[in-house]
Amino acid sequence: MKRKILCVDDDMTIQQLVKCSLPEFEIIPSVTLKDALTKIKKESFIAIILDLHLPDGDGLDLLSESYLAGNRDTPFIVL
Repeated sequence: MKRKILCVDDDMTIQQLVKCSLPEFEIIPSVTLKDALTKIKKESFIAIILDLHLPDGDGLDLLSESYLAGNRDTPFIVL
């Protein structure tokens, strides 16, 4: 089983670039803040790649919500 990385970005080019650049990981795509929060609460990820400008909010809100949900050790890579 591949380790999972959540990629939160509404730009499909970035999503594909991440997927092609990290073939040893399972890249789970998310294009909205709401969807990403749902996924973070249901699954664990070894890292989260995050765009700050999402269609439904600021990516920094995801950092706060993730922390409050108990994901204090998950590293974030902010784009």
